Amino acid sequence: MLKLIRKCGFSSKKDYYIILGIDRTATLEEIKDAYITKAKIYHPDVRSDNLQTSDTDNFKDIAEAYAVLSIPESKLSFDLLN
Repeated sequence: MLKLIRKCGFSSKKDYYIILGIDRTATLEEIKDAYITKAKIYHPDVRSDNLQTSDTDNFKDIAEAYAVLSIPESKLSFDLLN
């Protein structure tokens, strides 16, 4: 398990559930829906007319959160660390 935690390389300082606005018991479908909803708001291509650095950082955090929580093994590792 420790190898998997190191391999995932996620930041334990960020709470990916809060970033996506979901509960810790969220299903993979709920995680995906939350990602799509947030990505539509913060994606740089969508916000190009009024893009701010914070929007780009938000999108990166959202993408990172989805990358970790959408894979059951990395989600489990993240849950164990937090």
